[in-house]
Amino acid sequence: MPVVDDISVALTDAKGASRRTHVYAATGGTLIEIQGFVDVNIPLLDAITEAQVTDISFTRTLVIPAGLKGAPIADCDVEEGANMLFDVAATPYNHSIRIPAILQTLLTGYEVSIVDADVVAWSNNLINGTAGVVPSDRYGGDITGLLSGSKSFRRK
Repeated sequence: MPVVDDISVALTDAKGASRRTHVYAATGGTLIEIQGFVDVNIPLLDAITEAQVTDISFTRTLVIPAGLKGAPIADCDVEEGANMLFDVAATPYNHSIRIPAILQTLLTGYEVSIVDADVVAWSNNLINGTAGVVPSDRYGGDITGLLSGSKSFRRK
C-alpha cells in the first residue's frame, strides 16, 4: 500500500459553518515538501471559493503493525466504547481519548479497570512515549497519568 498523504482544508462560510475538502497525494513527501505544496495550492483554492480557509491539517497513512487480531471479536460494536481520562501537566484541564469497542471484560458497570495490565501498558506508553514520539494533549501539554475510564456510547 502506498503512503497517502491527506491534506484537509477547512473552509468557513459567512454563517460560520465549516466544511472540509481533502487533497490526497501518494508521494510520501517530507513535511517540508508537503508545506511547499500547501503554500502554492491553497492560495489557488482560496481564489476559487467564497469561503475563508480557517484550518489546514495533514495526515499520513501508516503500516498496520504485524500480529494484531485478524478480525473483530464477535458481536463487538464501535458505538460501545470508553472515554479514558488523563491528567495533563500545568493545566487544570484533563485530556480524554475515546476507545471504540472497548474490551467488555475491562468493564465493571460503567467503569474501566485502569489497573488491568493491558490498560496500564497502553496508558504508560502514552505517558512515556516510544521511539522519540511522546504523545500530548491537543495543546502540546504533557500527559502525566491515567485518571479514569468510563463506558461511553456514540452513534455511528
